[in-house]
Parts: sequence; C-alpha cells; structure tokens
Amino acid sequence: MNKYIKLLFLLFILAPVCIFSQDLRINRNHIAYLRNSLSKETDLYNKCKLYNLLAEEYIKAYGVDSSKYYSHKSLEIAQKKNWKSEEAVALKNIVKANRANFFNNEYLITRRESFENISRAIELFEQLGDQKNLAECNWLFGSYFYVHSAEEKAFGCFSNALSISQKIKDSIGIARSCNSIGLLYSSQGKYDLAQKNYDMSLQILNKHIDTTLLISVLVRYSNLMNKQKRSSEALKLIGRVSELSKHGNNQYMLADIYNDIGIILIGNKKDKEAIGVLDSAYQLASKFKAEMLLSSISDNLAIAYHNLGDYKNAYLYKDSVLVHTRIYQKTMRQNALEAEIHNLQLEKNKEQIREENFLILYLSGFLCIVIFMLYLMNRQKHKANRLLEEKNKVISDQNEELDEINRSLEDRINERTGELMEAKEKAEMMNKLKSDFLAQMSHEIRTPVNTILSFASLIKSELEGKINDDIFEGFQVIDAGGRRLIRTIDMILTMSQFQTGSYEAKPVRMDLYDDILLALFNEFKQVAKLKGLDLKINKFSENSAIQGDSYSVLQLFQNLIDNAIKYTMKGTVEIRMYQNEDGMVSVDIIDTGIGISDKFISRIFDPFSQEETGYTRRFEGNGLGLALVKNYAEINNIEINVSSKKNSGTIFTITFPKA
Repeated sequence: MNKYIKLLFLLFILAPVCIFSQDLRINRNHIAYLRNSLSKETDLYNKCKLYNLLAEEYIKAYGVDSSKYYSHKSLEIAQKKNWKSEEAVALKNIVKANRANFFNNEYLITRRESFENISRAIELFEQLGDQKNLAECNWLFGSYFYVHSAEEKAFGCFSNALSISQKIKDSIGIARSCNSIGLLYSSQGKYDLAQKNYDMSLQILNKHIDTTLLISVLVRYSNLMNKQKRSSEALKLIGRVSELSKHGNNQYMLADIYNDIGIILIGNKKDKEAIGVLDSAYQLASKFKAEMLLSSISDNLAIAYHNLGDYKNAYLYKDSVLVHTRIYQKTMRQNALEAEIHNLQLEKNKEQIREENFLILYLSGFLCIVIFMLYLMNRQKHKANRLLEEKNKVISDQNEELDEINRSLEDRINERTGELMEAKEKAEMMNKLKSDFLAQMSHEIRTPVNTILSFASLIKSELEGKINDDIFEGFQVIDAGGRRLIRTIDMILTMSQFQTGSYEAKPVRMDLYDDILLALFNEFKQVAKLKGLDLKINKFSENSAIQGDSYSVLQLFQNLIDNAIKYTMKGTVEIRMYQNEDGMVSVDIIDTGIGISDKFISRIFDPFSQEETGYTRRFEGNGLGLALVKNYAEINNIEINVSSKKNSGTIFTITFPKA
C-alpha cells in the first residue's frame, strides 16, 4: 500500500511540471507550420480547411480561445460559400472548444450555442454520409445532455455513437462511447454494466493508444472501484494515471484527477496526504473559476479536515461549498433568464414582421385605390373630350346649314348660339370644379402618405441591424413607392394650380448654369452612372444670367433631364448651354434614347398623354411631366422646341428671353 501512496505523491509533485512543459511542446511545430501555410494561401477553400485544421490542433493543445477564433473564421467562409463539409467540421470544433470549458461557467453560458451547433452539424454529416464525424457528434450531443442531467437522452446519443462506430470499425470511437456509457451506468449504481464498458474501453485503448481518453477511462474506473470499496485496485489504476499524466495537457482534467486521488486517500484514511492533493486541485480549478468542480473539492477538503479534527477549516470549506453552489445556481438562473429574453425577442421579431406585412399590404391596397382613382379621372377627362368633340362637330354642321338657310332663320341661329354658349360655360365651370376637387384630394392623399413614410423610416431605423436583408429591402421598396406616389401627387397638385390659375410666379435674377443646371447635373450624375449612361454638361457661353421663377425653372429642367435618363437605355445624355444667334440664353437637353414618333410628337405636351399605354408599357409615369414643363415655360415666357427621331434620340431646346 505504501508503494502506491508514494506513487501518488510522485504524481502530485511531477505532474504539474510535465503538464506545463508539455503545453509548450504540444503541436508547436505543427501549429507553426499550419499558420505559415495559411499566411501564404490564396485559395479561399484551402484557407477554410486550414482554419479548421488549426482549430483542431488548438483544441488538442487546449488553446480554447484560439480554437474558437479559427473555427468561427472557417464557419463564416463555409456558410457564405455553402461548403457543407467544412461548415459541419467548423460547428463540431466550436462545440468541442466549448466542451473543453466543461468545468468553467463559460460552458453554461454557451450551452444554447452548443445545442444549436451540434444539431446542425449532425444534420450536415448525415447529408454528407460522413459516419465517423456523425458518430463523434452523437457522442458530443450525449455529453451535452449528460451535463444538463438528461441521462436518458444522453444514453440514447452515446448508444447511437457506439452503433455507428462499431459499424465502421472505428476503435477510438467505440472506446470513447463505452467510456461514456460506463459513466452513466456508474452514476445509476449499475456497477457490473459500468465495469463491463470500462473493460471494453481499456481493451481497445491498450492496442490503440489515445492518452487523454485512456486517462479519462482509468480515472472513472478508479472512482467505480472506490465506490465498491476496492481501494487497492483503485490505487493501482491511479498509479497508471500517474505514468500517463506526463503526456497530458488539460489542466481541468488534472484538477479532476487530483480530486479523485483525494477521495481515494480519504477512503484509505490518508487525510493529510489527501489535503495536500486537494489543495492543488483547488488552486487549478480556481484559476479557471470551475464552480462545479470547486464545490466538489471543497466538500472533500471539509471531510478530510473533519476526520483530522480540524473543525475550523472543515467549517470554512463547508461554507465554501455553499458559496460555489450559489455561484453555480446563479449562473444557471442567469442562463434561464437569457433563454427567456431570447424567446421574448423572437416573439417580438415575429410580431414586428406581422406588423410590417400588414403595413405593406395596407400600402399596396392604398396604392391600388389611388391608381384606380387616377384611372377614373383620366377616363372622365377623355369622355369629356369626346363630348366636346361631338359638340364641336354639331356646331360645325349647324354652321354649314345656317350658311344655306335664308337670313330669315337668323333668330333661330342666335337662339342656338345662346344655347351653345351656355353649354360652353357649364363645361368650363365643370372643368374648374374638377380642378378644385383634384387639388383638395391631392392634399388629402399626400398628408397620410407622408405620415406612413415617416413611420416606416422610424421603424427601419429602430430595426436596422436586427432584421435580415429581405425585410430591410422591403422598407426601401415602401420608401421608393411612397416617394413615387408623392411625386405623382405633387405633379397633379401643380397641374391643378395651373388649371385653376392659383400658381403665383416669383421672378428673380439668377445664374442659370450655377444655380440650376450644375446642381441638377450633380443630382442626376449617380442615377445615370447606375444605369450605365454618360451624363455630360457643357457651357459654351459666359453669359448665363436669366430672369425667372426659380422653382418652376428648376422643375422644368428636372423633368426634362429625368425623362432623358429614363428613356435612354444606353449612350449619353448631354446638357448644353449656349447663346443663340439672337443673343438669347439657350439650353439643349440631348439624349440617345428611344425617341418620339412623328405621330405622337404633336401631343407630347398634353396632360396624361403617353406614347405607350396599358399594362404592357415599358416605362413608368403618369403623363404629366411634359405638360407641366409646358406650363412652367409659359409662365416664364420661355420658348420650348423639340426635335426627335424614333430610336435615334431627342433634343429639347429651351430659349430664355433676354434678362
């Protein structure tokens, strides 16, 4: 017996030295080689694989933070490129890195991440048919459930891992699964079944050495022997652990081994020796704040001091058990709270998505109503025009008849003329009522649309960075649609002002090039670039002073430049300012777009007129832009001319009166 006690002390004295010296040597050359390869690699797939290899090497060397860093780098690339095999390996490595912190509270914090990652990894390995990694992931899933006291689920996962490993004849996988199943049977008091599984693990590991796994099996087997009051056999197993420990590199495992040695020493009434070993275990566990393990070590120290009659220290360590237990329970409560907050956030996000969908549906319906109203108004206008044409034809026919009728019919002609004048006055009055109604309705539509856009912008700002790209793009669609609707309403309102004579021009002296043309060039430059067009501006005259209403002149050129870009698929749009032969400031808006047919060019300034109509038209618009341009030109005494050839481009020439 003394031989094994001395062996324990040898382990106690030499193991830390072996551990720390080994930490300096573990995989140093291999890691350096991989990092050097990574710095030279240019192929993204090879980089992804190297990140995973580095993560695996750092796990072996217990570089948990470095392992997680490289795993996440690999995962980011693999998910972006849809490389399922590398994504699965990266997820597995993240779980293994988290599992390395088993005794640390950080493992509890990452448990949701571990559950999601290992579930996804199993799904991917099943799709890929990678049985070896699938077995290891099932074993990791079992470890996850065991830590969270779900022993039935843990047993199922360990059994699956064992079945797969046996099927592919993976010796290390079989030994690993038997070791974990033995631990479950031991915790349930089924010692015979536990011993059978441990023996199977040892039988395999004696042929296929895996030092870390072998130490784990021996420590658990020694605990089983200790539970069965077979202390001498337990000490023999711990003696073998001492021989293997110099090859280890896991300080958590070392602390756990010291704790098990202390338990065995207490069982053999070697309490002083047990205190020395347990103190070292306590120091190692404290370094990493391993609250669960610290609670177990404190409890064993309290027992050892109590056996020696040192009740003061026994009481202190009993109190320490409570402290560490409370910290652990607090951490568990915090994790539960975090999970609850996460679930509430998910529900909140779902509710926001429902609200956004409703808003989109509402706006779509509202837009349909507005379009239908515009359609009805346009239809009513065409109907009025047809009626007016019919009336004019009747008048013409009657005039011809009057020329042929005797002057004796003059009274009848005068009477008929009076009726026609009354009808004309009624038509003009109806047209004015229509314009007044249109102005009022445009105002009533514009106000709620602005409100909707403001709240949509506010919601987008609040949710920025919290929602996916598809939902964020939806807000941009709402904003673009709303602004297009407001622009249409503004055009309708301005046209209404012209028709009712309520628009008030405010002539001022201005620099046409600097104040108007250059500003619009800068505004539309990016729009043209995005469409692949070359937007140019040229000034061929030093004199650019004009007299006019600044708002209407700006709107005139804005509509013309916007149309030029809209109807030009490729080529250039040029803004050219010069003095004509009469010394008047003139501007040409030249494009290489689709042009205007000879048949339609005489009607381009008519309100609501468009060369292409119906649902199959290629370009958006309401047919008011050029009608407004004509009105803007008239109130500023501007002359506007147009020349165009179908499929060859269009030139609008704007000539200002002398200032």
